[in-house]
Formats: sequence, C-alpha cells, structure tokens
Amino acid sequence: MLFPDEEVFIYRNQEFVPVSLSGKSLLRLLSFVQPNYEQNLNLQKLVSSLAQDLKARTGLELFSGAGNLSFELAKFSEKLVAVELNPSAIELAEIKKTELGFNNLQFLVQSSESYLNYAHKQGLNFDLIVLDPPRTGAKKEIEKIVQLKPRAIIYISCEPTTLARDIKKLISSGYRLEKIIPLDMFPQTFHIETVSLLSKN
Repeated sequence: MLFPDEEVFIYRNQEFVPVSLSGKSLLRLLSFVQPNYEQNLNLQKLVSSLAQDLKARTGLELFSGAGNLSFELAKFSEKLVAVELNPSAIELAEIKKTELGFNNLQFLVQSSESYLNYAHKQGLNFDLIVLDPPRTGAKKEIEKIVQLKPRAIIYISCEPTTLARDIKKLISSGYRLEKIIPLDMFPQTFHIETVSLLSKN
C-alpha cells in the first residue's frame, strides 16, 4: 500500500492495522483496501460529491468491504444498506459505525447477488445503487440491479473490459451513461480506476 509519511503499526495479535481513511478506521489484514492512500481519499470525495448531487434518499452499496465508501454515502442518505460477503470486513465496518454514530447505515454479511434476489422478492426500492466489484465485474449482479430500477447507479471499476461489458448491459436496460471519471490509483502502470455514473432514462 502507498501511505503518506505517518506511523502505521500492527496491533492486537497482528490482526489490525490502524489507517486514517476519511476519519478513524481499522483495516484487518485479510480485508481488501485500495492500495493508494491519496487517490483513495480522492475516490471517497468523488463518490461523496456524486451522491450529494443525486439527493438520493435511499441507497444500496454492493461489495462494500469495510466501509471505505459507506460512511461518505450515508452522509447524504436517509437510509443506506451496505452488503459485503467478508465477515471480517463487516466486523471492522461495525466498529467504525459505532465510533462515528451512524444510525442510518446497515451493514450485512451477504453476497451481493443473494441480497439483490432478496430485495427483488421483497419489493425493495433504492434511489441509488453503488457497486465496487472485483476485476471480474458484476455480470450476474447487473442483471438483478436492473430489476430494482434504481434512479441512478455509481459503478467503481479497476478493469475496463468488464466495466464495458456491464455498462453495455445497463445501457441496453434503459440507463444512460452520464460520465466516466478516471483515477490514477496505480501510478506508472497501465491499470486505471474509474467511477461511472448512470441514470435511468
């Protein structure tokens, strides 16, 4: 990972690394974290700005990890549900949630696909869906996201090929690509992080 010049140390049986990301946070060594500290702050600010402009009352975040974006999103939502399969990541997110006092944020240990099936069966509605999937993208999840008909979608990706595949599906399902914003999360490499905003036609 790339950190600014500050003390980073391991404690609690070499299980946690304390790192400042948008305030206090803890990162379990087995949990995913963006590799570039400064650009991750830019990512948080960008997603936060988009969410604020959208004025979405209800939000769903898929592949939420330990809450890297969740707390920024929750600032501008009446209710945010954040879904992550890794229980260690959710444990850390719950610690930070308690520290920061967010009452409008719910973390769930569940696969994104499973929760989307549940949400569809229950007739749940979300103004905004945010997803930050692995490099393989979100092919199965996209098919289920369109069934929920969110007003807007923010898609964070580190793999242009799977992003293109998934955006193509969203466009064919009635969404319009408003913008794609690149972030140089991996300097001096050909890899690129992107934030895409789509809205319902």
